[in-house]
Amino acid sequence: KKDWKEQAIEYFDAGKFDELVAHCKEREKTHKNDPNIYYWQARVHHMEGESEKAAKLFAQVSKIAPDWHKDFVEPYIEK
Repeated sequence: KKDWKEQAIEYFDAGKFDELVAHCKEREKTHKNDPNIYYWQARVHHMEGESEKAAKLFAQVSKIAPDWHKDFVEPYIEK
């Protein structure tokens, strides 16, 4: 059985963004401080050109996990 993150990556790679967002929202109910929840939703919005929504979610990632900022947030933030 895949763990949560493996399933998230699989949805993303397959372009199943609706499933991925639902997967994130389900986990958020019990794991509010998991940066993965916000990271994967931000990636979806980024891919779909919704930069404001993506930026808010990436900011949430940086707030929860500051050590993720350089590698996982900065590459997607417009300079």
